[in-house]
Amino acid sequence: MNERIVVIERWWPQLSAEGKHEIQADLDAVLSAETVAQIAEITGLEIVEAEWVLTAAEKDFIRTQGEPVD
Repeated sequence: MNERIVVIERWWPQLSAEGKHEIQADLDAVLSAETVAQIAEITGLEIVEAEWVLTAAEKDFIRTQGEPVD
């Protein structure tokens, strides 16, 4: 998928600290089902991707976020 309907700017700020820690620990890993479910809940959208791997743009966005995660 080249362009994701669920944009990171919408869900990243509201993602739990646990979800952010999971993602930041390995930006190349497949997101867990729990994190994907949380993103779906935040956005109100159904996530149909079987395996969600961050795009290069999403990784860049996360790297630019200077906010520490507790």
